[in-house]
Amino acid sequence: MLRAHSIVLSFSVALLLVGCGSKNGSDVTITGDNGEKVTVNTKGDSGTATITDKNGEQMTVDSKNGEVKMSGTDKNGEIKSATMGGNTGISEAELGVPFYPGSTEKTAEQMKVETGTEKDYLSCRTTSDEPAKVLDFYKDKVKGLTGSVTSMSGMTMAVASSNLESGAKFTLTAERKDGAKETEIKVAVVIKKK
Repeated sequence: MLRAHSIVLSFSVALLLVGCGSKNGSDVTITGDNGEKVTVNTKGDSGTATITDKNGEQMTVDSKNGEVKMSGTDKNGEIKSATMGGNTGISEAELGVPFYPGSTEKTAEQMKVETGTEKDYLSCRTTSDEPAKVLDFYKDKVKGLTGSVTSMSGMTMAVASSNLESGAKFTLTAERKDGAKETEIKVAVVIKKK
């Protein structure tokens, strides 16, 4: 499908065009630093843009109410999709672990990505508890979780990773800037498809 640098540039332009939306829609061709071209077509005021690469492969970007959805199919028919921000809503069942008790979801920073080989989830939440307490909670919930807490450059950070019993890769980051009232918790889970 589209190469990483082309995706980022095309995605940014698509969001800009979707946000500005014209009644008739518009086409913009973007040339990457390697000479590869992609075309971005917006669909008027619908909040949708389609990105097409030189091989005719397409990715659709839909932006509404602060949520961005991307989806496409590569030349092998492999579906790729991503949902970010807005009402992305990641559940404990999708993560395979509970949310930290009393934590609050950071709606704009949630993300789901699906390819033909895996599903990736990123849940971002906040709590008034210290990073070490967050790490201790997840050590009780995830077998074999190894991690550490460090203080540096004006922040305290807990980082840990392990495999869940399901085989999914689990990563935790809990960080708090010195003097801040909240700790930001990021739980990432990567599930390989069978």
